Amino acid sequence: MRTNYRRSIEWARVDIAFITVVALVGRVGYWMMSGTRTGGDTPTYTSTCEVWLSEPWLLPRIINAGFTIPFCLFTELLGLSWDLWIAVQISLSTIACILIYSIASAHLDRIAGLVSGLSMAVLWDSFQWDIYILTDSLFVFAVTLALWAVSRHHRYQTRQTYWTAWGTLIFVFLTRAHGFPIVAGWLLLDFLPRGHRYRLNLIPNPLYGIAVAMLGTGILLTQYFEFLTGTIFQWYADGLLVWDSSMFQYPYALSEHTSPIAFVVFNIHHIILITMLRFVLIFVPVLPRWSTIHNVANVGTLIPVLIGSFWGFIAMLRSRRDLFRLWAIPLVMLLITISLTHVDWDWRYRAPAAPMFSLLTGYAGWRLWHSGHVEFLKQLWPTTER
Repeated sequence: MRTNYRRSIEWARVDIAFITVVALVGRVGYWMMSGTRTGGDTPTYTSTCEVWLSEPWLLPRIINAGFTIPFCLFTELLGLSWDLWIAVQISLSTIACILIYSIASAHLDRIAGLVSGLSMAVLWDSFQWDIYILTDSLFVFAVTLALWAVSRHHRYQTRQTYWTAWGTLIFVFLTRAHGFPIVAGWLLLDFLPRGHRYRLNLIPNPLYGIAVAMLGTGILLTQYFEFLTGTIFQWYADGLLVWDSSMFQYPYALSEHTSPIAFVVFNIHHIILITMLRFVLIFVPVLPRWSTIHNVANVGTLIPVLIGSFWGFIAMLRSRRDLFRLWAIPLVMLLITISLTHVDWDWRYRAPAAPMFSLLTGYAGWRLWHSGHVEFLKQLWPTTER
């Protein structure tokens, strides 16, 4: 027994080393080719540094504080360069691959961990934004960390895992606006009756859940009130599918109405179709305006991972709903959010789905491995089942 445990530890170290090397080769190589970059939103985030350091009680762009606070402390307070910050983002992105391996191997086995970890390591969406001074890279790491912490709390149910999970959920919520629905997807499960098998036991009392929901909604409204009450309806009125892309517009004869409720009622069939089209566009792997390396990377990595994710999603929904609520519900919430708003011009909003895509692909690989169709490979890869 002790020999088997020691052997599993040794294999885990080999796996982690392999995943780390693969992840670093892709990320560092990409950085060396492209250098440190900024995006259109970079000035919005960097401009908050002076406020955070001089008047932090004003809470500038609180929803992005998960990125702006560490970034401002690193670059402004410590005086370190943007290049060093990119090195930090690449390091965290590599750690995220190891976390994905840890999640899958802990709940399934070594093969699931390898497939999941390597999928995360090579997936373009998982590291495309690591070289940018934007919130996306840190947000992908935050989502991955939350997946690890919530999955760990699901297994052990201790006070330590409870507070660790809550810390990561707050990190997700305060890094990007898309964090709100991801966190909400998990927390809503705890509104099920006490003792229900789908509860995650993150909210001990429904009253606490209502208080948390009100607080989270209030914080979100302070930064996105105009968007939630007006802009989102205007985008539907404009038939916006992909931001700033005339190629992806939905033209239709709009029924003009002044109130949002009337607008929805009289245009509901168009709204449903626009939402469905956005959902389909989320999964587009190749576009003519993307660079050759971008398209090649997506053909080689994204398409297989999307196929594996779809298979894993269906299989997990049918037979492993304990894992489905941990790994698939955050993906569902993210996809719904993008479908109800818009697909970003360069598909940035798909990046946080990478950890979930990787875990679902790992589950699909695990099912295939144990299906009996790849018996000849089992002699090469010892596994440790959980």
